[in-house]
Amino acid sequence: MDSGPDGGRSVARQAAIAAVALVFLTLLVVGLSRSDYRLSGAPPPSTGAKPSESVARPRTTSMDVGAHPTYPIIVPSEATPTHPATLPTPVTPTTADLSQPADDRQAFLEHQRRLLRQGQVAYRSPDPMRVDDVQRVVVRLGEQGLDITSGLPGSGSVAVSPVEIGSDVIAELSGPDFQITRVGGDDGSRVLVSRRPAEWSWDVRPLKSGTLTLDLVLYVRVVEGGAPLDVRTFQHRVSVEVNSTHWLSRLFKDYLAPVGLTVPVLVGGIAWGVSWWRKRRKGADSEAPTSGGDAAHQDGSAEQGGTRTGRAQLGDQKTGMRAEPPARTVGDRS
Repeated sequence: MDSGPDGGRSVARQAAIAAVALVFLTLLVVGLSRSDYRLSGAPPPSTGAKPSESVARPRTTSMDVGAHPTYPIIVPSEATPTHPATLPTPVTPTTADLSQPADDRQAFLEHQRRLLRQGQVAYRSPDPMRVDDVQRVVVRLGEQGLDITSGLPGSGSVAVSPVEIGSDVIAELSGPDFQITRVGGDDGSRVLVSRRPAEWSWDVRPLKSGTLTLDLVLYVRVVEGGAPLDVRTFQHRVSVEVNSTHWLSRLFKDYLAPVGLTVPVLVGGIAWGVSWWRKRRKGADSEAPTSGGDAAHQDGSAEQGGTRTGRAQLGDQKTGMRAEPPARTVGDRS
């Protein structure tokens, strides 16, 4: 290496060339980087594009890692909000929400109840009754001021009570100790017409004795095809009596009549038995005095005979005592 002035200029020239080369290389690398960015990213917005379209499209870039495939990386634009998306808040059911259907149903029933009108129900108490005797129970329902008791069949006392009525009414009669048959065979539904009563009938047969209970229930159907609404419940105690005439009638009807032992035959047999018993008793009474007299006569004869025998024995004793001389001893002198 030269140590003169020429050598110093040569070193400076080489350093300048190296610096220029370094600057050129840097510019080349920067230019290539921008070119790659533009090629891999979204095209620049045109002058005729709408602002909304340019804002809606995010810019993308790529990253080359060795021989692996290039994956696009979404870079949010300046106009895109950076906060996360807001999810809908789940609604937690409260007690009021859970009870809302029940509250609606109760409000509906109260509204339907307010639409009902006042009426009256009449029925006869079927007491007293006997076991296995059938009685008919009739119930009438009508508006206030309507005569529903005249001509009501039965012999018991009439009971009249106020009740709420509607257009469609159902009546039910029940009791665990009764055999109850609805007259007519229908379902018990009646359409209540203005100024005309509705009527229900049942044949009631008590199955045992004691103080039993019949339950009369009225339903009002508030909507067609809906569940019936319980309007009023009536409870009446029916006195059921069981006596000997009931068992005698059951005996004649179930056991004696099938074999030909009717009531006249039984009465005639009982009369003959009483007559025979009286005759026998009368004969015994007529024979009782004769037997007693004979016995008394025999007792008297026996008593008299015994008296005579005693007297004879006493006389014999006296005679013997007189006939026998007194005994003498050898030393006595005459």
